Order: sequence, then C-alpha cells, then structure tokens
Amino acid sequence: MRKSIASEYFSLCIALITASLIVMSAVLISFSMSSFKYDRRTQMSRESAFVRISTEELLKKGNSSPDELTELYVSTAARSATDYILFDSSGNILANSEGENCSYSERRLPYDAIKSADDN
Repeated sequence: MRKSIASEYFSLCIALITASLIVMSAVLISFSMSSFKYDRRTQMSRESAFVRISTEELLKKGNSSPDELTELYVSTAARSATDYILFDSSGNILANSEGENCSYSERRLPYDAIKSADDN
C-alpha cells in the first residue's frame, strides 16, 4: 500500500526535527563542557596562587611547622575540592591536605617531576 503525501511529509518532518534536536544537544553539551573546564581551570589557578602565597608567607616566618601548612592545605582543599601536597627538593612530603592519612606519605616525588618544576 502506498503512503499518502501527507504521511511522507509528516515522517520527513519528524526525522528532521529529531536529527536537529540531537545535533543541538550535542553542540550544547560540548559548549557546556568546555565552559566547565575553563571555569574549573580558573578556579584552580586562583586557589593554587592563594596556596602558594600563603605557603610562602608561612615559610618566611621561619618558625612555621608542618602542622600549620597541613591546616592551611586542609582548609583550602575543602573549599576547592582539590588535594595539595608540598614536597621538598629531594621529593619528601612536608605537608599535604589529607593530613596523616595521605596515601602518598610513604612515596617520594620522582626526580623528573622535581626537575620539571625547577625548570618552570
């Protein structure tokens, strides 16, 4: 049985509308993901600058303890949902945002990472 022109037109319109909704959804999702990544990168940049400046100020005092740094890192990590770890030049952990339960406490930072940070 042959379809009428109206039913063919209706089927074509439904197919075009469905395709356009799928394409528009994909475009909107990609834009929102890139916007989220940019916002997260901006937030992380601000937070890491705050941690760096605060760490420098604490270390300039000369009498700061690792507990003070850990307290700073824990409070900042809670605000930004990020972990912070401070290593010395030999790769040993000095302070971190996880406190004593840090999974990295028995590890050392690889030499390549230290050299890369020194080069920057």
